[in-house]
Amino acid sequence: MRKLGFIVILLLVTFIGGSIFGYTKGKEKNLPPEVSAETLVQTLQKQGFLVTQTAVLQEHVEIKSGSGNAFKDFFLGQTIDAYAMLSVDMGIDLAILTEDDIVIDNTSLQIRLPEIEARPAKLVGSINLHNKQGIIKRLVDNDDGYNNAIALLKEKAETAAQSDDIQNNAKDQAVTQLEDILGLLDIDKDIVILE
Repeated sequence: MRKLGFIVILLLVTFIGGSIFGYTKGKEKNLPPEVSAETLVQTLQKQGFLVTQTAVLQEHVEIKSGSGNAFKDFFLGQTIDAYAMLSVDMGIDLAILTEDDIVIDNTSLQIRLPEIEARPAKLVGSINLHNKQGIIKRLVDNDDGYNNAIALLKEKAETAAQSDDIQNNAKDQAVTQLEDILGLLDIDKDIVILE
């Protein structure tokens, strides 16, 4: 009986000792890794272009090609009216971040944001195109004007997306989204985003 009691006590001591040892070793492993500018840059660069604002714009262009002479324009002139919905994505390119953009000290992490960029405009849906051509132009050079109209519509949308309101909103959203991304990295420092 004494032998059985000794074995039970030995097993109990071994179990308690192993539990304490495992708890302390596991606690050390759960400490957040030390954050360096290099690892942070590599992590953020993998995100690529971060879209923070999408501007959806209704645009209209009118293209007139003619000589100004009503008689000549009746035969050779062309007027194109085009309407379309276009979207322009605004955001920051995290792939261009460098270690110089990140400053880490004992209490804080500071990141300098790249400039807000606009991606090329994309057509949303279809384009409404109305083409009035002169009689001879229609017979000889029947160009519907689609390519010229879409190029001008995209250019106009990209210019409109550069407005202060859209730029400021994109910048504010960039700060918010970058703070969210850094929050997922479990960094225990104060995060300061510099614009």
